[in-house]
Amino acid sequence: MRWGLRVVVSVMAVALRHVSGVSNLQLERSLAQQGCNPGSYFDQSRQTCVRCSGCGSFQDEAGQTSCKTATVESCGEGKVPKFIQTWMDPPTTLDSACALVPAGNYFKDAAGSTYSTCYFVSQCSGCGSFQDEAGQASCKTA
Repeated sequence: MRWGLRVVVSVMAVALRHVSGVSNLQLERSLAQQGCNPGSYFDQSRQTCVRCSGCGSFQDEAGQTSCKTATVESCGEGKVPKFIQTWMDPPTTLDSACALVPAGNYFKDAAGSTYSTCYFVSQCSGCGSFQDEAGQASCKTA
């Protein structure tokens, strides 16, 4: 939380505490959580906003305590969840948490592998290997 925002949160918490009888800590947590933008969530253990990251992770609402997760089904035809690094702009929509699998490519579920914890998209290769449809999990053979 930025220094200026912390001062505003503290002043608001003191003012609200007198009106509502709620503790200062409870009000600070509530106000800090509300300050988390789409694409992030409020981590209660660290008391700060954290960017959504990981396989298909996104958040389209402000002030949430967790991220949502895109699935192959929710991404829609021709798309799969993509891996979001912590340094990337955090996805704020379901569509931005999904990657297109164009014709000529296929996707593989790499969950649990040492390479990634998501889906990776590869080009069809090898003698007679092709894919003329988007969003497929394998290639065809001529």
